[in-house]
Amino acid sequence: MKNITTDERKIMKLRFKTWIELDFNWAPNGTIPCTKGCLFDDFFANIHTESVGQGGSWEKSVADADEIKFLYEKLGEFESPVMLDIGANTGSFCLLPSVNPKIKCYAFEPTPWIFDLLKINVSLNDLQDQVELFQIALTEKNGTAILKCPAEGDNKGHINICNSGLSCLGEPMRFDSWVEIEVPTRTLDGIVADKDIKHVDIMKIDVEGCELFVLKGAEKLIKEQHPGILIDATDNTQQFSYDKADISELLQSWGYENKVEVVKGSYYLWSD
Repeated sequence: MKNITTDERKIMKLRFKTWIELDFNWAPNGTIPCTKGCLFDDFFANIHTESVGQGGSWEKSVADADEIKFLYEKLGEFESPVMLDIGANTGSFCLLPSVNPKIKCYAFEPTPWIFDLLKINVSLNDLQDQVELFQIALTEKNGTAILKCPAEGDNKGHINICNSGLSCLGEPMRFDSWVEIEVPTRTLDGIVADKDIKHVDIMKIDVEGCELFVLKGAEKLIKEQHPGILIDATDNTQQFSYDKADISELLQSWGYENKVEVVKGSYYLWSD
């Protein structure tokens, strides 16, 4: 259990109840219900209990564990690794600094209640100095967009939190009814300039089909710094009416001639 102040407890409880109408059984003494979530192998992180099942992470048996281990080993090749976790969900990738304290991470997650869990999980692992969080959606332009979150059956007033990792900015193809939420959008190039981020070693991008637009909004960064890119390239791209092959074609045109499939539908690309 992680102690929090009374005000923090009231704010987080209000936000959770507002968005997903659940009782998280907040203890009266101001503690957060938490458990251990598996990053990979025998490495675990402290997580809020409601993180389990959000996006299919936190168990050794899921494909994410192989991706996380791959990313961890890649980051170990750098002396002071800097990573971007785009589509951070509840933090299964951006909590890697709990295993390697040298890692600095900038994490992006637009879904409000998922972001709340992510913020709690970073705090539970005392990673506030190593993980900087942004509650925004990265795309090719600044502004706002409509995030479509799976509804509970045909009830468009209630969100299906177990499937909220499927939420997307495009036209949903993996669920039939949804709740719409307006979220802020930014380009990664704009964030890098605003935060004066000097270098990026690896980008991880998993944004339910919006990957191509994230890349287009990061063109300056990618062309100048050539970070390694761990990216989802699946049929989710059809939610934005483009082909998954367009991702590799764009990166190849920017000098990324090397590619390996880490797990099905997830690729690591780099330039020489």
